[in-house]
Amino acid sequence: MPAAAEDAVTRYREAAEAWALGSERLRLDGLLHDSVMTAVLTAGRAGSPQERTASAALARSALERLDQQGTGYSEAAPATVIEVAARSVLRPTAALMFRT
Repeated sequence: MPAAAEDAVTRYREAAEAWALGSERLRLDGLLHDSVMTAVLTAGRAGSPQERTASAALARSALERLDQQGTGYSEAAPATVIEVAARSVLRPTAALMFRT
């Protein structure tokens, strides 16, 4: 394989890996956001002791998931508004594409 073709394949592979990692990061960020918002909304609506206990359990679970994500330095740049918007628009299409 000519050097130029190998270079092109390498650049394409690196771009595909970066896109996949970015997509996965956006997906995880969305899941974490959803669990945190669920805990906040549930806590705000809790009226009985049982509801408050359930809200506390949701909050603990959300905090544990955040902790599992770690606080270490990441070389990945924060998602832009355009990336988040694209994920929101493309999510139904992607779900249809990968349906088994």
